[in-house]
Amino acid sequence: MLDSLPAMSLILFWGMVALSVIVAGLVVFAIGRTSGAGVGKRAALVTVCWLGLTGCLGASGYLDAWAPPPLALLLALLLAFLAWAARRPWTERLGDLPLKILVGFQALLGSKPGNASM
Repeated sequence: MLDSLPAMSLILFWGMVALSVIVAGLVVFAIGRTSGAGVGKRAALVTVCWLGLTGCLGASGYLDAWAPPPLALLLALLLAFLAWAARRPWTERLGDLPLKILVGFQALLGSKPGNASM
């Protein structure tokens, strides 16, 4: 099935990599800014490990399979992290950020080309 997909352009590939790194960097920056340098460094380490793990799995072709097990494992890990993180003090402190930053971040994540007028 994957053989029938068109080849991805380099601009698209590096654009997706850059977007992932920018969003992750903004989250780490916000955590460090609201919870202190120590928590920010740990958040940066966890983020680099997560991006490295998923990047290596994707580059190796392990995630190319459309069968659920590889993606289900990543989803389970992500949901477990979110359940753990929801009870941490640093997630509450993220809510102390100004409303314009929180709304702007959501707009960045939810923006689609051509929907700028919404």
